[in-house]
Amino acid sequence: MIVKVRESLGILDKLDCEHDSLFFQEKGKGVKLSPSGNGSAMKIRVDDQTKNNGSSGLISIGARCDCLYFYEQSGKRYAFLVELKGNNYPTALKQLETTIEHWVYKVLCQAGNPSRKCAVAIVSEKANINRPRVEEWEDKFNHRLIPIRLPEDQTYDLAQLTKRKLR
Repeated sequence: MIVKVRESLGILDKLDCEHDSLFFQEKGKGVKLSPSGNGSAMKIRVDDQTKNNGSSGLISIGARCDCLYFYEQSGKRYAFLVELKGNNYPTALKQLETTIEHWVYKVLCQAGNPSRKCAVAIVSEKANINRPRVEEWEDKFNHRLIPIRLPEDQTYDLAQLTKRKLR
């Protein structure tokens, strides 16, 4: 899976969007992926920041999430779209939605063929995550929606999600 995603990044001339570190931090919160001994993973920066002298990303125009992880473990293949936000959960969802609908993301998912696709919104502990209803959102976007409230200066490990029953 990882090899095929890298091949697609090369065809798209986006190899520089992959980062060696499986850690990302923004707005006082962090996310990482700690692969198991038999797992392999990659992190791709989605949010292009080159206009601000930052890192290149898959998508440079419009709303987009922060990063994308591909993870393979014991024959299971995962794609995790991640947006780190403060309290603005609706904006996090919009960024995840537009990324899901973007052609570049679709190309990478076709190449990697993940068996489970998850949209992860990591927000502050006080954020209101009651709307929209998770089931309605999942049906509309064909991704598992996982809102996570996280205290400031904490990091969430996406490997925890591989232990949950995901569709």
